[in-house]
Amino acid sequence: MHGLAGSAAITLLVLTQIQSIWLGLLYLAVFGVGSTAGMLLMSGLIGVPFALGGRRLTSISVGLQTAAACLSIAFGVWYAYVTAFRF
Repeated sequence: MHGLAGSAAITLLVLTQIQSIWLGLLYLAVFGVGSTAGMLLMSGLIGVPFALGGRRLTSISVGLQTAAACLSIAFGVWYAYVTAFRF
């Protein structure tokens, strides 16, 4: 699902404007660290309700985790199919 937000396209556009190879590599490094930190933060924030709810509502928490996993897999398969067989 990475790249759906257009960050890869924006990165490539910026890199075409940078004349120095070293500045381009520095930009990619800063972009990579920032992307990783952003994903870490968002994953942590999304996981907090599951972690807190898992202590009190074990069966509901397992159900929510299972539903989230199934929906994620279904969306990934659907998106791969639509992308691969777009006519």
